[in-house]
Amino acid sequence: MDGLLNNEKPWANAGLELCWDYSSDRNRAAQGGSFDEFITYASNPTFSTMVDAKEYSIESVGAYIPGTN
Repeated sequence: MDGLLNNEKPWANAGLELCWDYSSDRNRAAQGGSFDEFITYASNPTFSTMVDAKEYSIESVGAYIPGTN
């Protein structure tokens, strides 16, 4: 989310590129399979609210499951 909030730093669409890099292959395929298609997708009314937003907050992180060694 920090990357999307500062999408243009340190270069144009750096936040979207970070989001793309962490996307699964299935998600990438659903968005057209290329970063350029993902940039187009990111301009839709729902997703675009996260790009260059002023702030965000985390309301819940879900259930805590302790790790094991």
